[in-house]
Amino acid sequence: MARLAANGTWVDLTLGVFHTIATMEQTDFANDPRRKYISAAMWTSWTAGVRSRAGLARQGVMFRQILSKEHDLVAMMRSAHVGLLAGTDTGASNPYMFPGSSLHEELALLVDAGLTPMEALQAATRNAAVFMGKLDTLGTLEKGKSADMVLLDRNPLDDIRNTRTINAVVVRGKVLSKGDLEKQLLHVEANVSNR
Repeated sequence: MARLAANGTWVDLTLGVFHTIATMEQTDFANDPRRKYISAAMWTSWTAGVRSRAGLARQGVMFRQILSKEHDLVAMMRSAHVGLLAGTDTGASNPYMFPGSSLHEELALLVDAGLTPMEALQAATRNAAVFMGKLDTLGTLEKGKSADMVLLDRNPLDDIRNTRTINAVVVRGKVLSKGDLEKQLLHVEANVSNR
């Protein structure tokens, strides 16, 4: 861990992938309300590799053990001051990592693994900007930086799951109200169902 920190190596933990696989046998993804935002092609890619119930049970045990070890690694990286990033690896190869909502799940998993809510938020914002070499324009709320932010109804420092209480989003200075965001989701749903 000291070598990772000394070399300036960044780690994107993607705990959500391990958590999803570890709990897949207990979760009814076919009836997940987020499915309406996923194209048929993506859904097919997700379900193609899913094993039998018995296979999922064996896989779940193994991935729960891996996830437990990941928590140990998070503590070690945190202690060594390794740069941590929040990511989800959503896409065709990782089933049921729903775009958007999986980041909220990842933040909660980072806190469950020992990060403070502030450290988890920084892994998705400030740290990501530092990693990309763009801290001068992104990652924090400061004069002269891009006006990109999420406005919440409840404080995520009290409970990281409050990141889901989105009231509005500001993208490049343009405010998108809760109603605007709901319209965008309806648009995504309509376009996905037309494929």
